[in-house]
Amino acid sequence: MFYKYFPGYAKPLDLRDFYQGCTLVLIGGSPAIKKENIDRVLPGAPVYTMAMNNAAVTYKPDLWVGGDRPECYSPDILHDPSIIKFAGVGRRRDDCHGKLWYSIPNTIFYSATEKDYTINNLFTPHKHLVWWHNTWWVAMTLAYTLGFRTILTIGTGFTMSTSGQYSYATKLRSKEISSNNKLYDKTAQAMNDNRDLFVTQGMHIYNCTSPSILEEAYGYLPLEEAIKVEQRKIPSRDTLQRPHSRKDKL
Repeated sequence: MFYKYFPGYAKPLDLRDFYQGCTLVLIGGSPAIKKENIDRVLPGAPVYTMAMNNAAVTYKPDLWVGGDRPECYSPDILHDPSIIKFAGVGRRRDDCHGKLWYSIPNTIFYSATEKDYTINNLFTPHKHLVWWHNTWWVAMTLAYTLGFRTILTIGTGFTMSTSGQYSYATKLRSKEISSNNKLYDKTAQAMNDNRDLFVTQGMHIYNCTSPSILEEAYGYLPLEEAIKVEQRKIPSRDTLQRPHSRKDKL
């Protein structure tokens, strides 16, 4: 399902449950993210971060996912070797700012499909990710496949206005804003309608953005409070009582 490409050959990667037991902060591009003070809260936190699309301009993540052609994304995201990037396998030979996309360091390609998936089996094992013409659903199925079962969403207001388009610079026209809002509303409503179903499938999602359409079903948990919960899961630091080696017993 995942592939790493090299000149002349491809290497399949089995990444299922690679991050089993870990918590993921999923970062969207809503302007509301600017109020979260994420540069203070996230660095050093015991969580992984994954940004969707150009949201990685707002905060540099551990992981990145996109579903479009490379020219849609800021070059510094795709060319940063310290970010693990997930892109659609059909785009691997696209021009990526002067290079073939597959040659960009730390880029992993996923296969995706529109078929077989329904909202009822979204989080059941599958050899592909879901492609419903929206990076959100790719990110959801990617997170689950990688083993994340707790998702903290930020920058996911699911609404857009002319004056507040994204957390990064854009110049969308009114028709594009209207189209985005229709897609956002449809996506958020599907998320809200199926919260309990997702829980039964093992996916626990916490909305850490306000305002957000997701508050209807998921409420609002401030990011700082959510991170405190994760920090309490980590044992306290103790080096003084640690044995140096077996030689101590000689």
